[in-house]
Amino acid sequence: MKTLPTLVFSLGLFLQQPSSLSAAPVRAAFAWQTSAAETAYTQLGNDAAAVVQRALGQTNDAAAIAILIGEGAKLQQRAQQLKPSYTQWISTLKPSQAEGVRRRVLSAGFTRYFGTLDTDPQLNNRIKQNPDLNKAIQNVMNTLGMAM
Repeated sequence: MKTLPTLVFSLGLFLQQPSSLSAAPVRAAFAWQTSAAETAYTQLGNDAAAVVQRALGQTNDAAAIAILIGEGAKLQQRAQQLKPSYTQWISTLKPSQAEGVRRRVLSAGFTRYFGTLDTDPQLNNRIKQNPDLNKAIQNVMNTLGMAM
């Protein structure tokens, strides 16, 4: 499994930390209104986390993998549809606004949940012991990378 910082910094085009930001632009970034593209991305992330959580709720790894593959394909389709508007929107942001988006993604429920895959010993061991399960989870998480 990727570590949380690796995952978080692979989530999207905007997640690179700007080289220099003062506190004032960051505060202004939090006042930024979310766009339809950001809302759709957050919903995609929440849905991806729900699929992984539902899959890992299965005691049988084969059943978990089937859920991840089946639902992952649907998530991938949604990501493909979202990518043009999301990429265009991100390109219009000022650095302080992009920082606000980055911070919202870092604090989003789906990001925190994916972090537990590394920090929860029981989940982490289960995933590490089954390479096919690990790959299926990574495929769902990679849907959020928007690097398709």
